[in-house]
Amino acid sequence: MQPKMSRRSLEKIYDDLYDRAQAILDKYNPCDIRKDKAGHVTCVCTRSDSNYCGRTKEQQKQLCCYGCQFLTKNGCRVRCLMCKLHLCHTIPYSHPARKALDKLQEEAWEYTGFLQIRRSKRFALDHALDHLDGRGRLWSL
Repeated sequence: MQPKMSRRSLEKIYDDLYDRAQAILDKYNPCDIRKDKAGHVTCVCTRSDSNYCGRTKEQQKQLCCYGCQFLTKNGCRVRCLMCKLHLCHTIPYSHPARKALDKLQEEAWEYTGFLQIRRSKRFALDHALDHLDGRGRLWSL
């Protein structure tokens, strides 16, 4: 068996996937995140009437990252790949951003096992290093 991939190699893959995901979000803006007239940050979901996962009316006014330990008033303070790849139920499967992000998600899973929601890049890299075989692919848990 070959030695495990280095942390530096995995970090480059992670950063590349993260940057590609961000480019997709920037290009298509599927969540349509913006401030409303009252100054609250909103998205497609918060402006819809749907009840996502049984959330309370107050929770429905919050973005999907509401309550995350890494969320600050200025946005997220970590690079979390899975958070960039996730789109909620209000974004249709036919949306080009969802299709592109789904392909990246498959790539991330196949090569690195980085899909850790609401976890820091450091945590994801530690997890990947613990669970990758010598070829850099996730072995069965």
